[in-house]
Amino acid sequence: MTYGFGIIGTGTIGPFHARAIQTLDDARFVGAYDANADSLATFGKSFPGKLYSDLQSLVDDPEISIVTICTPSALHVEPALAAIEAGK
Repeated sequence: MTYGFGIIGTGTIGPFHARAIQTLDDARFVGAYDANADSLATFGKSFPGKLYSDLQSLVDDPEISIVTICTPSALHVEPALAAIEAGK
């Protein structure tokens, strides 16, 4: 089984997580979300995948089984709750 990953937050930590996902045999990067459109666009140039314009679209995507939250620590609650509610 291959697990689809979504990344929430594409700033400093997001690329580290994307590269780590690429090393896993049973994982694939599906896409990313960031509230900062410029950061998301820059990330998308290095890590091709879906670029979500809103958090809910990412967590609702059936291709995504697992999310990794790469926002600043103080901003983890909202994406964590959205992921949990979506069954991720």
